Amino acid sequence: MKQDDKTYNDLMKSLEAEQPSMRFTKNVMDSIEGLEVAPVRKHYINPLVIKSITAVLVLCMLVSLYMVFTSGDTLPDYGVNLNTTKLPKHFSSYILGINIVLLLIFAERWFSSRKRIQQLQRPH
Repeated sequence: MKQDDKTYNDLMKSLEAEQPSMRFTKNVMDSIEGLEVAPVRKHYINPLVIKSITAVLVLCMLVSLYMVFTSGDTLPDYGVNLNTTKLPKHFSSYILGINIVLLLIFAERWFSSRKRIQQLQRPH
């Protein structure tokens, strides 16, 4: 076993690494110059999965909005005195408005990205 390892090491030391030609990269680039990139034929992510995740998130948001606006009960007094006089009178309405604006921005970006993807997939 030792003799085989020594023979192998001697053989490896005697060999020289092959060097590619000086124009190797240029030759490879010249050979693929006329080829075109194939268009994408398969979606990597199933659109149904994305739509179902979006539907679940929108449903959760709608259910939480329903719960906020239909629950008229006040919070029970646990003895904690929160100083809420510094908050505006309709603070929850402001938060809801901010969320609606953010949702509109998200929807606009999503639709514009879909439009760009469709433009890229169209053959020229």
